[in-house]
Amino acid sequence: MLWLAAANVILWSLLPLAVEGSLRLDAAEGQIGGAFWMLSYTKHPPIWQWLIAASKLTGEFRYFTVYFAGQLCAVGAFCFLAWGVWREYGALPAALTMALGLVSPFASYVPIQVNPNIVLMPFWAVALWAGYWAFEGGKLKHWMLFGISVGLAIWAKYAILHLVLPLGVLFLCVPAYRAQLWTPRPWIAALAAFALVVPHAVSVASDNFESLHYATRTFVTSATEKLGLSGNFLMNAVILNAIMALICGATFGLRPIWAAVRKGLSRHASRMDVYLHVAAFGPVLVVIASPLFDARPRALWITPFVLGFALWWTHFTASSGAQLKVWRLRPVTIAGMGLFLAGYMLARLTGPAVTGLAGYPEMDGRALAHLAETAWQTYDKGPIPYLIGLPDQRGRHAVGSIAFDLPYRVATIDDIGRTTPTWVDLEDLTRRGALVVAVGELPKDLQFLSSTVLPVGTFIRPTTRGVTRKRFISFGILPKRTDPLPAADQMQLGERSLRPSWQQAHY
Repeated sequence: MLWLAAANVILWSLLPLAVEGSLRLDAAEGQIGGAFWMLSYTKHPPIWQWLIAASKLTGEFRYFTVYFAGQLCAVGAFCFLAWGVWREYGALPAALTMALGLVSPFASYVPIQVNPNIVLMPFWAVALWAGYWAFEGGKLKHWMLFGISVGLAIWAKYAILHLVLPLGVLFLCVPAYRAQLWTPRPWIAALAAFALVVPHAVSVASDNFESLHYATRTFVTSATEKLGLSGNFLMNAVILNAIMALICGATFGLRPIWAAVRKGLSRHASRMDVYLHVAAFGPVLVVIASPLFDARPRALWITPFVLGFALWWTHFTASSGAQLKVWRLRPVTIAGMGLFLAGYMLARLTGPAVTGLAGYPEMDGRALAHLAETAWQTYDKGPIPYLIGLPDQRGRHAVGSIAFDLPYRVATIDDIGRTTPTWVDLEDLTRRGALVVAVGELPKDLQFLSSTVLPVGTFIRPTTRGVTRKRFISFGILPKRTDPLPAADQMQLGERSLRPSWQQAHY
């Protein structure tokens, strides 16, 4: 299984090089501002953006590096999970854990996007096992491991709280666990997590709590829509667990597994049974309840949850006493991996031909960056100092993709009307000018910082393979100026935005 895992990482790090034209949307958004190594950003915590920025530093290998990093996060999380299973149950159940991970979209095509959920996975895996070892054994090293994993996970994505919240409730509800509150160990772990989070928290506070506002944003929706959002997320969880049930049934047999599950749900359940019920499905309950507070669940939130599902199925399969049919596990795993590979290749190679549309993977990032430099050369012979996008998702993708493929660092503003990021020096921008990027037509008489954007032209957006319906991209020049900024624009020098940032522009 470890050899299959290593082959999986290499395969899914190389394969996108042949069929993907640019960074996927989430990775492109991570490029925006990441190269400036801030402690906090407008949306998510910084590890995700640091990872993309570090990948760019590898030059010609940057695309391989970014895909490799995503795979390493995902498959590495399952490897740690399997190591914990090996420690508790032995090698064969650990092999089953690896199989459940490898036969999932979260160890194949999803990590290509390198979104914050993927970066969260290794921390989630460590927290799963460290939490159990700390609750049960009470050793300081396990409490410290739990605290450190949670503290570092906050730097990846605040969604680690989806796991910490139900585990905290479980800790308080089980007398044997709760008794540890009278010992210093859980408090030391909490202090360790707090110490790790402090630098990020201070940066977030100094930045008007932008990333916290984004994480806790709400949407006013009807009761029917809230029910639909919760139902859709629950359906995704059911489908993932059904796939794992089939794999376990094919390798162990379903009857003894169901017997073990029924026992685990009865009054004869062990504390390990209860812990895994909470760790695996507590986060699901948190998410499906979130629409009650006007939060909108996203499908990819379930990405780290698959680790808890895999551990839950492994535990009850190992507890069933059934004999693992090793001769079935290998072909089942390889067949499952092959299905995801075939589905991905089919979508990539036939999708544009069937629909006639150029999606994110079809955009040729390198050619787009060359086109942007050519547009800037009509105004200035030096490198592009600043990139400014228009307020939509496609614009952010284009700006991030161009910034990733330029051979030098460039400061970016991903929305011309939303915000002035902390990594942008407006005084320097006005002295050097900027390239404005619009997917589609550049609006007429577009202004920024009291200057009119000069249109360069509209071009067919370069793609990696032919499509029948062309997409366009426009460039404009924000000209240099030597006179002082008006008073209204001067306000932006000390503040992130002239209006309530993300809410009005995007939601």
